[in-house]
Amino acid sequence: MLPRGGRVQLLEKPPHPARPGEPAHAQCQAPRILILGVDVELASHAHHPLFAGLPGATLASRAAFHATGTRQHAGYLIDQSGIDQSGSRSRGAGSAIIDRLVEILLTQTLKAHCAASGNDQPFVRALLDPAITRAVAAIHASPGHNWCLERLAAASGLSRSVFSRRFTRLTGVPAMQYLTQWRMHIALEQLRAGVSDPETVAHTVGYLSPTAFRKAFKRVHGFSPAQAANVGG
Repeated sequence: MLPRGGRVQLLEKPPHPARPGEPAHAQCQAPRILILGVDVELASHAHHPLFAGLPGATLASRAAFHATGTRQHAGYLIDQSGIDQSGSRSRGAGSAIIDRLVEILLTQTLKAHCAASGNDQPFVRALLDPAITRAVAAIHASPGHNWCLERLAAASGLSRSVFSRRFTRLTGVPAMQYLTQWRMHIALEQLRAGVSDPETVAHTVGYLSPTAFRKAFKRVHGFSPAQAANVGG
């Protein structure tokens, strides 16, 4: 997994030396290898804090996939998806199967990274929790929605109290604080890009009052929306 792009070189492992009593041809038999490449393109504002805590390249070992049966799940989904050995779709499968395959592989890679490195980065933990992931996804999909703790808890499928405690424990910040930070992040990018004026941006990220938006923006960024717009221009 290369969260910030870049190049990677794959080197073929040399065949193992022949063991006593092993036929000579056995050492030359290469295993079947399937290389599945996925390029995920994010929206311009989707710079999730998760990526800041990950290394430039993460490798999940074969053992990590065997441990949870992910290898079998991935193999089944590849068979059902219509991806042939050349990497192209041979039977025109629906994108839902491909999305599920990518989700499984990404989740297992993150788990393997956490287990191997002891990475305690908050958003790595959060995105391995399905309930918290649903709430974070809801915030990212509709940052301007009239969210409150009860609605986020409902989106996660948890009770209000359980959701509140779990979100704070896993991410390191309360859910409503994360919502505000994400909204201000989007607002800053829009203002610097010059796509909208501060009042329009305020409504886009869920603020009916321009005054409340300006206060929240300055509290998070340390400068006003107008200053951000001037820098962008």
